[in-house]
Amino acid sequence: MVAFLDDVGCADRDPGTAALLVSELAANAVLHAHSPFTVDIHHADGTLDVEVGDDDPTLPALRNPDDDGGRGLRVVDALAGEWGTRSRDLGKSVYFRLDC
Repeated sequence: MVAFLDDVGCADRDPGTAALLVSELAANAVLHAHSPFTVDIHHADGTLDVEVGDDDPTLPALRNPDDDGGRGLRVVDALAGEWGTRSRDLGKSVYFRLDC
Protein backbone atom coordinates (compact mmCIF):
# COMPACT_ATOMS: atom_id res chain seq x y z
CA MET A 1 0.00 0.00 0.00
CA VAL A 2 2.88 2.38 0.77
CA ALA A 3 4.37 1.98 -2.72
CA PHE A 4 0.98 2.44 -4.34
CA LEU A 5 0.27 5.63 -2.38
CA ASP A 6 3.69 6.95 -3.36
CA ASP A 7 3.04 6.11 -7.02
CA VAL A 8 -0.25 8.01 -7.15
CA GLY A 9 1.00 11.07 -5.30
CA CYS A 10 -0.43 10.31 -1.88
CA ALA A 11 2.89 9.79 -0.09
CA ASP A 12 1.80 11.99 2.82
CA ARG A 13 -1.29 9.87 3.49
CA ASP A 14 -1.01 7.28 6.28
CA PRO A 15 -1.05 3.92 4.46
CA GLY A 16 -2.64 2.26 7.47
CA THR A 17 -5.78 4.36 7.09
CA ALA A 18 -6.25 3.44 3.44
CA ALA A 19 -5.55 -0.23 4.12
CA LEU A 20 -7.99 -0.29 7.04
CA LEU A 21 -10.77 1.28 5.00
CA VAL A 22 -10.27 -1.12 2.09
CA SER A 23 -10.29 -4.07 4.49
CA GLU A 24 -13.50 -2.88 6.17
CA LEU A 25 -15.37 -2.63 2.87
CA ALA A 26 -13.96 -5.94 1.62
CA ALA A 27 -14.90 -7.66 4.90
CA ASN A 28 -18.45 -6.32 4.59
CA ALA A 29 -18.68 -7.71 1.06
CA VAL A 30 -17.49 -11.13 2.23
CA LEU A 31 -19.79 -11.22 5.26
CA HIS A 32 -22.96 -9.85 3.71
CA ALA A 33 -22.90 -10.32 -0.05
CA HIS A 34 -21.76 -13.95 -0.24
CA SER A 35 -20.59 -13.33 -3.80
CA PRO A 36 -17.34 -12.41 -5.50
CA PHE A 37 -16.44 -8.75 -5.10
CA THR A 38 -14.29 -6.23 -6.91
CA VAL A 39 -12.04 -3.45 -5.67
CA ASP A 40 -11.45 -0.47 -7.94
CA ILE A 41 -8.95 2.23 -7.01
CA HIS A 42 -8.69 5.58 -8.74
CA HIS A 43 -6.59 8.67 -8.12
CA ALA A 44 -7.32 12.10 -9.52
CA ASP A 45 -7.14 15.73 -8.45
CA GLY A 46 -5.51 15.01 -5.08
CA THR A 47 -7.95 12.31 -3.99
CA LEU A 48 -7.85 8.55 -3.68
CA ASP A 49 -11.17 6.85 -4.52
CA VAL A 50 -11.77 3.22 -3.63
CA GLU A 51 -14.92 1.33 -4.62
CA VAL A 52 -15.88 -2.20 -3.55
CA GLY A 53 -18.62 -3.82 -5.61
CA ASP A 54 -20.58 -7.04 -5.19
CA ASP A 55 -23.69 -8.76 -6.57
CA ASP A 56 -25.95 -8.19 -3.54
CA PRO A 57 -28.42 -5.34 -4.18
CA THR A 58 -28.93 -4.61 -0.47
CA LEU A 59 -27.38 -1.24 0.34
CA PRO A 60 -25.53 -1.09 3.66
CA ALA A 61 -26.41 1.50 6.28
CA LEU A 62 -24.77 2.85 9.39
CA ARG A 63 -25.98 1.01 12.44
CA ASN A 64 -25.20 1.03 16.10
CA PRO A 65 -22.33 -1.31 16.96
CA ASP A 66 -23.20 -4.41 18.95
CA ASP A 67 -21.73 -7.86 19.58
CA ASP A 68 -22.70 -8.94 16.05
CA GLY A 69 -20.99 -6.07 14.24
CA GLY A 70 -21.89 -2.64 13.02
CA ARG A 71 -18.42 -1.19 13.37
CA GLY A 72 -17.13 -1.34 9.78
CA LEU A 73 -19.07 1.53 8.27
CA ARG A 74 -18.63 3.55 11.47
CA VAL A 75 -14.86 3.26 10.95
CA VAL A 76 -15.24 4.28 7.30
CA ASP A 77 -17.48 7.19 8.30
CA ALA A 78 -14.95 8.40 10.88
CA LEU A 79 -11.82 8.14 8.72
CA ALA A 80 -12.86 8.78 5.11
CA GLY A 81 -13.32 12.25 3.73
CA GLU A 82 -16.46 11.00 2.01
CA TRP A 83 -18.19 7.64 1.53
CA GLY A 84 -21.40 6.31 0.09
CA THR A 85 -23.20 3.60 -1.84
CA ARG A 86 -24.35 3.15 -5.42
CA SER A 87 -26.82 0.71 -6.92
CA ARG A 88 -25.49 -1.10 -9.98
CA ASP A 89 -27.13 -3.25 -12.65
CA LEU A 90 -26.03 -6.31 -10.68
CA GLY A 91 -25.68 -5.45 -7.01
CA LYS A 92 -24.11 -2.40 -5.45
CA SER A 93 -20.86 -0.66 -4.70
CA VAL A 94 -19.63 1.07 -1.57
CA TYR A 95 -16.96 3.70 -1.97
CA PHE A 96 -14.78 6.04 0.04
CA ARG A 97 -12.60 9.02 -0.81
CA LEU A 98 -9.44 10.16 0.92
CA ASP A 99 -7.75 13.47 0.27
CA CYS A 100 -4.05 13.14 -0.48
